[in-house]
Amino acid sequence: MIESKKKSPNTKIVLGGPLVKLVPKKLLKNNIYALVQGEAEETFYQLLTKNNLEKIPGLWIKKNNKIMFTGKSRPVQNLDSLPFPDLTKIPFKKYNIVLKKKKPVASIVTSRGCPYNCIFCDHSLGFKFRARSPENVISEIQKNLNLGVKEFWIADDNFTMDMKRVEDICDLIIQKNLDISFSMANGVRADRLDLRILKKLKKAGCWMLSISPETGNNDSLKKINKGFSLNDALIARKICKKLEITVMSNFILGFPWEDEKSIIQTINFAKKLDADINHFCRAIPFPGTPLWNSLKKINYSLEDKGLNFGGLKYEHPRISEKKFKYLLKKAYWETMMKPRKIIHLSKILNFKDFIDLGKYALVTGNL
Repeated sequence: MIESKKKSPNTKIVLGGPLVKLVPKKLLKNNIYALVQGEAEETFYQLLTKNNLEKIPGLWIKKNNKIMFTGKSRPVQNLDSLPFPDLTKIPFKKYNIVLKKKKPVASIVTSRGCPYNCIFCDHSLGFKFRARSPENVISEIQKNLNLGVKEFWIADDNFTMDMKRVEDICDLIIQKNLDISFSMANGVRADRLDLRILKKLKKAGCWMLSISPETGNNDSLKKINKGFSLNDALIARKICKKLEITVMSNFILGFPWEDEKSIIQTINFAKKLDADINHFCRAIPFPGTPLWNSLKKINYSLEDKGLNFGGLKYEHPRISEKKFKYLLKKAYWETMMKPRKIIHLSKILNFKDFIDLGKYALVTGNL
């Protein structure tokens, strides 16, 4: 962003994404023209075509050196009404995604919103689940197949929320004999998977999915409002293993109430779950989430010195930073450094992607 301004000082920079809702005033202190809060299709279009920004809902702007919000915009209710992203406008064949079977890969979003209440989530797309019709989804897939796309990354927050819709999407892929592979690396709920739907997904081309127990400690599972049991995760993993669907699991270590024993329980559960790929990260309380608000009530210091919220937000009350780093390394070492897992990954990934996956784990885990 800074480099862009140096090369083109008159260029107006507009930002969107979850951080706009969380820390808009902090972002606007930088050399930003405007921020788009919420779904951007209509708001950004109006920003490009209208002169009076104050009358466009969904914007954070500066006026007379003061920061103002123009009011909430209305989420798109009929997602089928939106045009498909135009991949001809970007060099999509040059982009790389580490976890893939074919390339090039294109992302696709088939639904928005999640009705669940995990305390660490900011629900940037709202609590109401809204979904595109199966026919609309297939039309975008076919369009991008014609452009040369071979694989799709489904980026929904909750793709399998409506299980009947997912079955219909799979049936259309099968009926139309579409030669694709796809993954759900962004995650699906373990309690919204069963043998029937996983068989359909496999037949339609799904080769990988991600489930997120977040913790192996039952007390923590209840406190974060995950809404399903550890047994649900074990059952989903067992079915996927039988169907030869690669599984990635996501875990969050170090919720404020946890101690070293709690984290060890999570590591042991991850070993029991035995996913093909494990991702561990430290708990990060994002502003505006229930987790953030609960910490504010007990006087934690939550100031972040950067803009990406990748740094520490609080000093854990029971675990030193040195011990935390040790536990993160222990988690990866004991769950991933197994010959059979390394062999499995080597069959999926090329050498460069294999190294990149390791680097990603290190960076996101803050090791």
